[in-house]
Amino acid sequence: MHMHKLSFSILSLLLVLVPNVGRAAHTWAEHSALSEGTWVKISLDEGKDGIYAITYSQLRNWGFSDPSRVGVYGYGGHTLGEAFSSQHIDDVPEVAAVHDDANQRILFYGRGLIE
Repeated sequence: MHMHKLSFSILSLLLVLVPNVGRAAHTWAEHSALSEGTWVKISLDEGKDGIYAITYSQLRNWGFSDPSRVGVYGYGGHTLGEAFSSQHIDDVPEVAAVHDDANQRILFYGRGLIE
């Protein structure tokens, strides 16, 4: 009887010491990129990864008065992973983009839907 109680106490102690076993560590962004500024959702050619361009003229038509301050954000078109144990991104990440002022456009690498 005493041994059973001791085993239960050790098991309880292990459960208290390792409550997050099997769960991925997660941190939340303190500030979302989506909380400020003007946002426009765009779509890319569905099946194609590649370099895309948005002209400064198009940006002005979308309501951006200063195209040199515009950034590109997003996950791309690929499906996000379903593994709950992997690190989760809770905010939209910035995509590397180049402002080509000579040709009045922004260039960026976009991902299509097919991986």
